Amino acid sequence: MRTEVLLILLLLSIALSGCAQEEPSEKTTQSPTSQVKVEDIPVYSGSEVYSAQSFFYQMMEIPLEGLSVHVYYLKEGSVKDILEWYKGKLSDYEMVQEIKLSSVTTPQGSMEWGGIIFRKGDRGVGIWAISGKSIESGKGVMYYIVTGPWDKLMGEEVATTTSKLPASDQVAGDEPLKRYPGSVMQEYSFEEGFPSYYSIVYGTRDDAFAVENWYRNELQSGGWILKEADKSAEEIYMVLSKDSDEVEVTIIPPSQDTGYTEIYVYYSSSRLPSSDQASGEEPIKRYSTSVMLSYSSITYGGGKTIYITYGTTDDVNTVLNWYRTFLSKDWQIVAEQTYAETKTITAIKSDGNTVVTVTISAEDGYTEIEVQFQQTTG
Repeated sequence: MRTEVLLILLLLSIALSGCAQEEPSEKTTQSPTSQVKVEDIPVYSGSEVYSAQSFFYQMMEIPLEGLSVHVYYLKEGSVKDILEWYKGKLSDYEMVQEIKLSSVTTPQGSMEWGGIIFRKGDRGVGIWAISGKSIESGKGVMYYIVTGPWDKLMGEEVATTTSKLPASDQVAGDEPLKRYPGSVMQEYSFEEGFPSYYSIVYGTRDDAFAVENWYRNELQSGGWILKEADKSAEEIYMVLSKDSDEVEVTIIPPSQDTGYTEIYVYYSSSRLPSSDQASGEEPIKRYSTSVMLSYSSITYGGGKTIYITYGTTDDVNTVLNWYRTFLSKDWQIVAEQTYAETKTITAIKSDGNTVVTVTISAEDGYTEIEVQFQQTTG
């Protein structure tokens, strides 16, 4: 939400000032033959010292307090060129976070930016780069070199981090979905039955929004349908479904407790099992291709009640016709009801003390049959 608000502010700023590229900028060309440095951080050859407008800092969430900030402009180059170059030049630093390339369209055209955050001991280095129509009429790239104490660069929340991302999986288990590339599995649980449930926690150093975009693209391109989505500074949440399966993905950005992005995947599958999941007395014959999913019974002084749920891959009308034929032999059918894709048939025995109600409904990927049997003593 914060990023979206900042993008709106950017659009308003550009609209009010005309075109951002019309504002004069201060540029001082560095000699392309000499290696200029900011402290010990090299400056890309051919860069010019640049004066950037403040809303670019806000849009890319570049920290300023207690830090040294230097801005440069490179006439020939791209955001990717800058970031890849610094990856190589700062190889003796730990690359803690890579802010994936993002883009936005303004009235003056599209813009693209990204960044990398490095660490060496208590010192941090951030590189942010941006290009687009608001930067010198769309020619070249502007980039920032931000250096200073690690806690200042990452903010107080991350400065007090108490846990670090492990280098490899901490647990193992079957994964119902492809995991985010490069992520580490930290927690795993599986509950067999109907439905079956997976609960998995992953960690990654990548930006939370990059993780969100990957899951959206990966799942929707695989036929998953987005049912619900929500986004805030604290978490990103989405629910998708496919056939009889549903997955909830919750993405948590780095916080005071964790210095990395957490990914919570909760996966439920209602695929019909091949064998019974419960057992018990069956007072009437079951549908031939069904499996028992649940069973419960109550016995009392005046009789008993049995509840059974079955599942089958046959359609609702086929199942209804079978029960109608079966019950008409020894039972008296007293009622049939239809509501949407749910059919109900009720029958009684000739003694008047035994009643059975069969409810047949279409679920995702299968047909559910609920049998309620009631018998009282005369």
